Amino acid sequence: MTTTAGRLGRDELIAAVRRFNDAFNRVDLDGAVALFAEDALYSTFEGRERRGRAAIRAELAPQFGGVYGRLSFVELDLYVDADAAKASLHWRCHHDLRVAAQRPLDDVRRRAWRVLYGRAIAWEGMDILHLDRERGLVVEKHTFAKAHLPRTRRG
Repeated sequence: MTTTAGRLGRDELIAAVRRFNDAFNRVDLDGAVALFAEDALYSTFEGRERRGRAAIRAELAPQFGGVYGRLSFVELDLYVDADAAKASLHWRCHHDLRVAAQRPLDDVRRRAWRVLYGRAIAWEGMDILHLDRERGLVVEKHTFAKAHLPRTRRG
C-alpha cells in the first residue's frame, strides 16, 4: 500500500525488488536497466562502480549475453526497510553452462567455465538496494558474494 505523500509502502518496495530480480531471471537486459534510476550507481562484487544506465547496461551485457551461461537468481531472503527505502536481497545464482553465448568470443569463455566447473554451478550473494521512494527504481545496487577469502585493498 502507498504511504502518505506518494511514498511507496513496504509491500510496494518488496514488489519493486522482486520485479528487478525477475528481469534478471527473464534475461531481460532492457527490463533490468529500465528499473535503475537514470543516474543510478552499481557497485559490482569485484568493486567496480558504474554510474548511469548506459554504464550499467555495458557492465551487465555480458551476463545477459550468456558469457557465464544462463543465469537465474533464487531469492533466499529479502528484507525491506520502507522508511529508509532500502532492501537486502540474499540470493543463490545458478549458471547453466550448457547455454550458448551470443558472440563467439563469449562462447569460448563460457566453454572454458564449463571445462572448469561442469554443466552447472551455483553460488550465493547479496544485493543491498537503495530505492527511489516514489517510483521504486533502483538508485544504488551494491553486490556482495560469499568467498573463500575476503576482498582486500591496499591502504
